[in-house]
This record gives sequence, C-alpha cells and structure tokens, in this order.
Amino acid sequence: MCNNKIARYCSNLMKNIIIFRLYSLLIVLITTFQIFVMICSCTSERNYAYYYDKGNEYLNAANFEEADLDAALFNFSKAIELNPLLIDAYYDRAFVYSFIDENDKGIADLDRYLEYRDDDAKAYNLRGSLYLNKKEYALAVDDFNRSSKINPDDRSVYFHLGKAFVETDMNDKAIEYLNKAIEFGDETLIVYYHRGLAYYKLKDYENALKDLDYCMDVDSSRSYVLLTRSNVYGDMGKFDLALKDVNKMIELYPDYSSGYHTRGIVFMEMRQLENALNDLNKSIVLEPENSLAYRDRGIVFGIKKNYYSAIKDLNKAIKLGSSGPRAFRSRGFAYQKMGRFNEAINDFRKALEFDPTDYQVYLYLASTYNDAKNYNDALTVLKKGIVLKPDDMRMLNLLAWIYVTCPDPHYRNPGEGLEYSLKSVEINRNFMNLDTLAAAYAENGLFEKAVEIEKKAIALTGDNVDTKVRQELMELLEAYKNGKTYLEHKAEKK
Repeated sequence: MCNNKIARYCSNLMKNIIIFRLYSLLIVLITTFQIFVMICSCTSERNYAYYYDKGNEYLNAANFEEADLDAALFNFSKAIELNPLLIDAYYDRAFVYSFIDENDKGIADLDRYLEYRDDDAKAYNLRGSLYLNKKEYALAVDDFNRSSKINPDDRSVYFHLGKAFVETDMNDKAIEYLNKAIEFGDETLIVYYHRGLAYYKLKDYENALKDLDYCMDVDSSRSYVLLTRSNVYGDMGKFDLALKDVNKMIELYPDYSSGYHTRGIVFMEMRQLENALNDLNKSIVLEPENSLAYRDRGIVFGIKKNYYSAIKDLNKAIKLGSSGPRAFRSRGFAYQKMGRFNEAINDFRKALEFDPTDYQVYLYLASTYNDAKNYNDALTVLKKGIVLKPDDMRMLNLLAWIYVTCPDPHYRNPGEGLEYSLKSVEINRNFMNLDTLAAAYAENGLFEKAVEIEKKAIALTGDNVDTKVRQELMELLEAYKNGKTYLEHKAEKK
C-alpha cells in the first residue's frame, strides 16, 4: 500500500516536471519569435528607408543631367515593395516615370499618392503633365486647374495650361495663361516659344517673331525654335529668311528628318519642285513612318501633275495616320484631275468633316460636281462656300461660269451670271475672270462688250499660258464678233 502511494507521488512529480519544462520551452519559443519579429521589423524599416533615401540620392544629383534615373527607379520601387504605405515614394517614382515616357505608370502612382495627399498642388501639376503627354487634354487641364486653385502662385501650372491650349488650338486662351506665367517671373525659353507658337497659329506673325527672336537670343541652337521661325518666315513669303533658319537647323542636326521636311515645304512654296522632292525624299529615308512627309511629297507630285504618284503618297500618308483635311483635300484634287470624280467627291466631303469652314474645299467640290455634270450640287455647294468667303473670286467666277455656260438651260441664269462675274473681275482682273465676263456679256446679248473684254483677256495671257488656251480665246473672240454665244460656238465645233 505504501509502495503504491510512493509510485503515484513519483508519477505525478514527473508529470509536473515535464509540464513545467514544456511550459518553459514554450515561453522561450514565444520570446524568441517576438524578438525575431522585432528584428525583422527593424530590419525591414531600415531597408525601405535605406532604399527610399538612395532613390532620392540618385535622383537629386548636383546636376540633374547627371541623375541616374534607372537607379532611382529601382530604389523607389524596392522601397514601395517593402512598405506599400510609403506614400512619398509613389510621388517620387512618378516623377522619374515622367522623364522616361512611362506616362501610364506615373499616373497610376500619382492616383495612389493623391488618395492620401489630395491637397498637394505639385502632384496634380505632375499628373496633368503626364496626361498632357498622352494628349488627354481635358484631364490635363482639370488637374492643372486643381493645382492652381491650391497654389495660385505656381507659375509652372500656368505654363502647362498654356501648352495644353496651344496643342488644342485654343491659342487665345493659351496666350492668356502664358502671359500669366511670364508675369509670375517665368522667363524661360520654353514659355516664350509656346507663346510664339500660339501667335503663329493665330497668324500674328509680328508677335510670333518677337517671341521666337527672344528664344534665339537665349539659345540659337534649339531645333524646334529654328523650324517654327522658318515656318513663320515661309508663311510671310520671306523664303530667303526661312531657308536661312532651316539650313542652320540641318547643319546642326543633319540626321533630323524634320529639317529636310521643312526645307522641302519652303522649296515647294518657292516652286523649286525638284529641290522640294529631294528634301522630302531625304526626310522619308530618315523617318520612313513620317506621314506628313508622304503627304507633302504627294502635294508636290500633284503640283507637277504626276497624279498617280501623288495619290500613291497620299494613300500612304493617310494609312500612316495623316488623316487631317489636307491629305484628303489633296488626294481629292488628284482624283479630280484624273477624272475619278466619285473618289474626288468622297475625299472632299471627308475633308469638310474635319473642317466645315474650309471654303477652298467647297470650291474644289463644286468644281468636281461641275466636271461630273452634276450642276445642281455644284450650285448648292458654291453658294455655301460663298457664304463662308463672299469675296473669293474663284468661287464667284465658277458660279458665274455655270450660270452662263451650263448646257442644261434649267440651271442657266445669264443675269445673275453677269452679276457674279463683275464681282470676280472687281476683285481680280486676270484673264480667266475676264474670259468669263466676256461669255456673260455675250449670253446677255451684249456682244460689243464681249469682244472688248475678250481682247483684254487675250492681252493678259503670257508665256505661262498654254498655247491651246490662247487659241481657244482667239476663237471665242471671233465667235463674239459674229454675234454667237459661248454655247453656240461650242455647238458649232462639235
């Protein structure tokens, strides 16, 4: 009996010893785990702070041009990986993205940053710049406006707003904001350049040149300034100065396609067509996907009456993305000259979808309808065009010509034809307008006036006028002397 008690006591004692040891071991394990967590936490905190600081160190070099953006990006990303709540790192990484054309990634980082810092003007400004790079102008302007409300003294916001409005052709508004940037003390070249560009788009060449000259004084080697000033001079008809600027640009940057492209346009305006083709060919060699170079080479081919090559280049330009009105207008003109009237009409109508105020397209479209003997649509389109440009002598002359010489008597109106013809001659007394006026006088039975005016038309034909055209005018003069109208003369020749 005594032995049993002793055995039970020893058994219980051993159990208690084992439980105590297990409990002690558990305490040691828990304490060790807590210490491990604390160490890891401290290490992680040290690491993300380390990477964040290193990112700023690489970004904030003494000279920004020496900043190591790849290293900065790596370190900011590592810091965010270790601590996703390190909000400042998102802004800094977005700043790096803005310099390496990673606009979507930068916007995503700024979205996260602004969830926590929605009162940070510089973040809205930076995100607006990224939207501007993506040509998402409405979102860009919205962010710039938010930034300026928070910090109305930030002159960079006014520059960015001005730039956005220049790129969307709201040039008056652009000038307003660029003026504000300058008033706040921003006299950097880029601000004056964009204001000069806005003035140029408004055809205010005097103020455009003032700003671009200022830019040249600051730095005469900027390619975009040289090209824009060359364009201003070209539009002013000062081709010698335009060539001087673009030649300098090509000398500084011989591998830039834009220099040859711009000089090709200047040569085209000067009607030095072979020089224009040489430069546009060079531009395309340097930049094979340059849709505008194909477009402009197509226009040169059109001027040279090489309509097949013109259409080929304009097709390529449109395929590459040059879908603006000029490409369709130029291709439509080539189709018209080739007698492909339906294709020409389609292109002119596409051009009007881009710009319904382009009165020249109304002239080309009406001319094509007239060539296709669709006189009703020709007259309708001409009248719309004249509403837009009442003093365009070409539309007035064509309208007069249809009223006077239309084979379908339903559309002839000699009285109105004479009236419109007199208006066109008042604007420009060239031989074509005078020839139409002579036909109008004849159609109204005023043959002596018709003879008088046709003689003046013939006198104005020079060496540049085709001999066949001059011969036709001489035949019409004889017809009017014999009391015959234009239509009667044409009927006799058949």
